[in-house]
Amino acid sequence: MTAPSIFISHGSPMFALEPGVLGPNLRAIGQSLRGITAVLVVSPHWQTRGVRVGGSAAPETIHDFGGFHEPLYQLQYPAPGAPTLAQEAASLLVQAGFEATLDDHRGLDHGAWVPLRYLFPDAGVPVFQVSLPQHIDAQVSGVTDLGKDGQLDLVGLSEGRPVRLTADHGAYTDVQVSPDGKIIATGGWTGWEWDQQGTVYLFDAGSGELLRRLTGFGSIIGDLRFSPDGRWLAIGLHGGAGLVFVDMTDMSIKARDEDYAERVVEVAPFERQG
Repeated sequence: MTAPSIFISHGSPMFALEPGVLGPNLRAIGQSLRGITAVLVVSPHWQTRGVRVGGSAAPETIHDFGGFHEPLYQLQYPAPGAPTLAQEAASLLVQAGFEATLDDHRGLDHGAWVPLRYLFPDAGVPVFQVSLPQHIDAQVSGVTDLGKDGQLDLVGLSEGRPVRLTADHGAYTDVQVSPDGKIIATGGWTGWEWDQQGTVYLFDAGSGELLRRLTGFGSIIGDLRFSPDGRWLAIGLHGGAGLVFVDMTDMSIKARDEDYAERVVEVAPFERQG
């Protein structure tokens, strides 16, 4: 059989405890996937140079987030790994032109185990991850045949690299393109490891050149949103740090709204007039 590929937006890590409308729907999808013998997951929370394939026989549950209630950190998803399939996946990726290596120690990040808690709640289906290459474009030209033989391929891969962005600034949680298509804004855990400030990078969409580095936010970047006219970039922050507004005419910070008790996970759309 050929198994389906599924894209799932898991939203906040709190989705693991608060199923809302999506949780029951994912459970129904999981129940319809009879005969699935393994799940391959590509999550943006594991980004690497080249491609790495998780080969652990018993991948740990990674709680790769901060600032949430303690019960979330107690959750475990003890699904077995699939070392043999991981080796096969790495071989297929190499044949397709990717620089792919096995990682026998990597566990499952929350981009994998949170939705899988609803798809396969008994954690009985083997799971392994393939990392997301940091240099990647939106065209899907390198999809492998891992959807065969009862294996579930959640996301296809590509590495055309028409635009090369910087690779060493931490995991991105959001990437936004300006309305005119000229600027790429990226943020997330970027810059956090070395100064606990959080950083937004603004790139030229045509060349990949770094145009401006915005930092000093004192928090992880939660969400980015351009105004419809491209004049403003709103930056939502974790840790109750609120919102920051950047004037894109000179790429400078113009305003802050810090009266927030919780982290910002999604910035609401601007009014049409900006």
